[in-house]
Amino acid sequence: MRKALVKDGLVVNVIEIDSKSDWKPPEGHTLLTVDQSKQASPGDTWDGKKIIPQVPSDISKPRDLEKEMDAIKERLDELEK
Repeated sequence: MRKALVKDGLVVNVIEIDSKSDWKPPEGHTLLTVDQSKQASPGDTWDGKKIIPQVPSDISKPRDLEKEMDAIKERLDELEK
């Protein structure tokens, strides 16, 4: 059974645990039930009702594709010389 280990509202780990296990999470941690954690990943947050996925840092910043293309063209021009 997959469960999310949460501390201070942050998913710190996602574990696979036998449903018959008597394992208890460390002090200060919460172990979420299956229906709450099936989509959880480390770095996500828990608001007390649902898991909120983290936003990957590479999509939180807009990319300047035109600038990237210009840099690629410049590099190709240098390689052709």
